[in-house]
Amino acid sequence: MVGPYQNNSGKTSYYYLGGTSMASPHVAGIVALIAQKKPGLNAAEAESILEKSAIELAGCRMVNNPSGMRTEVCWGDDAPGAGLVTADLALINTK
Repeated sequence: MVGPYQNNSGKTSYYYLGGTSMASPHVAGIVALIAQKKPGLNAAEAESILEKSAIELAGCRMVNNPSGMRTEVCWGDDAPGAGLVTADLALINTK
């Protein structure tokens, strides 16, 4: 995901970052959206919806950097869990 990042000189710019620090707030936001659509949502249902709504990321993909350049990013078979969750698919999969 692309997000703001402050470098050692104090300048804030945007960089491609990964890991739980970037994923957690996005996943929490998506769960909030699906809970709004389905008020009785429980944790198991939320997890199932998130997994069904994920795009598999095993292997390598080209991603756009904030500068407009494209960079290849690679993941191991188990690195991204179920994949990249998308809010639109999560809402579609919420019944």
